[in-house]
Amino acid sequence: MRQYLHHVELGVAAQTDKMKHLAAEAVSSPVMAGTFDSVLRSGIDPHRGGVAVMEQAMFLGSLGTVADSLAAVRKIVFEEEACTPAGLLEALADDWKGHESLRCRCAAAPKFGNDDDYVDLIIADVIRRTLEHMGSLPSYGGVPVWPCLFNHGFVGTAQMCGATPDGRHWMDPVGEHFSPTPGRAVKGPTAVIRSVTKAPLADCVGVAIFHIALARSVAPRGEKSRALIESLINTAFRLGATVMNVAIYDVDALKDAKSHPEKHEDLIIRVWGYSARFTSLSEDMQDHIIARAIQGGD
Repeated sequence: MRQYLHHVELGVAAQTDKMKHLAAEAVSSPVMAGTFDSVLRSGIDPHRGGVAVMEQAMFLGSLGTVADSLAAVRKIVFEEEACTPAGLLEALADDWKGHESLRCRCAAAPKFGNDDDYVDLIIADVIRRTLEHMGSLPSYGGVPVWPCLFNHGFVGTAQMCGATPDGRHWMDPVGEHFSPTPGRAVKGPTAVIRSVTKAPLADCVGVAIFHIALARSVAPRGEKSRALIESLINTAFRLGATVMNVAIYDVDALKDAKSHPEKHEDLIIRVWGYSARFTSLSEDMQDHIIARAIQGGD
């Protein structure tokens, strides 16, 4: 936590310095600035006081994969004593090559998104401690920095982040935003909702987002489908969720589109806050979308 909060402090400080630089040197886009009534009335650039509140937000994304990793360290290293901390670090540096037995043990540790307090409460506590610390940090506008459980660059994160203690190899997907790591949520969408809503989401005022992707093979059609989605949404918000994205994928069609893109040029899917032609996405993004579809469960 000390190391994590140290990097949060560095991130907020760098952001504050950038905002000071923008106030001194930059000119906002007239189109963007013109969307604020206060700017139109005063003629003052948003960077220099044209808006009533200059807010800051800090992204704390991909915490689903962080949860899995911390749970694996706790269980495999400290409870089962299956390896030493140094041994785990060596396995991660080797991207698990030559350490398959240890990797399998770590991969079998509890995973976020399955309504398991063992892992869910670890990350809920990390978020709580982080929010408390962020509230004490100085900001550019003098108001608390808004914490966001959000990471729009999750594909890039997977490429930059090496192997992780949850059994993940370098380049394997990480969880987007506050979603489970793709392929690790195996007990159905309601378990994902219960895992996510154990965290103090109401205090993540910059927004806390998670994703539920259902495979067409397990999702009903017609009125049953609409009733299912309505029930999931109502349940999520009743438990304290703030933003939930729901998508239904035909996984077999996506796999075929990846192998034979020429036959699926018109296949449009929901990626996150936008839709796109599946064949236009990078291979990494295609793999991520296929992996995150929930195949079954309650």
